[in-house]
Amino acid sequence: MNLQLEKRKEKQELERKKKIAEEKHKEWVQKKNEEERREKERKLLKKMAEKAARDLQRIQLQEKAKGKYKEWLKKKRAEESEKKKKEEEKEQKRVAELQEKKEKSEKIFREWLQHTHTMMSISILWQCQASWCLFSSLFKWKLI
Repeated sequence: MNLQLEKRKEKQELERKKKIAEEKHKEWVQKKNEEERREKERKLLKKMAEKAARDLQRIQLQEKAKGKYKEWLKKKRAEESEKKKKEEEKEQKRVAELQEKKEKSEKIFREWLQHTHTMMSISILWQCQASWCLFSSLFKWKLI
């Protein structure tokens, strides 16, 4: 009976040790799974942080490019406006020069017309005076 009791105690001890070993193994597996889960989460968070950093950098580059484009566009519009203004000034100057030439031509024409009129008047006067002189000479000499 002692022997049976000892065997039973040994068997119980083996069962207890087996149970403890299974619990330790179960704890180790849970710990291992938890570590793997944490590692996956850490890698995922790292990946997400890197992606967020890349996205932020891309957005910043886009904003910078957009700002540069707006600055370039503003500069181009200012250049176009300045060019248009210069062309308008040039056109106004050309129109003013044409007007001045026209006025000068009209003045020269009026002076020429006045001079011609005066010359015609003088010519007529000379003709009249010459005729008068001839008439008076003929009258003096009593040829008429």
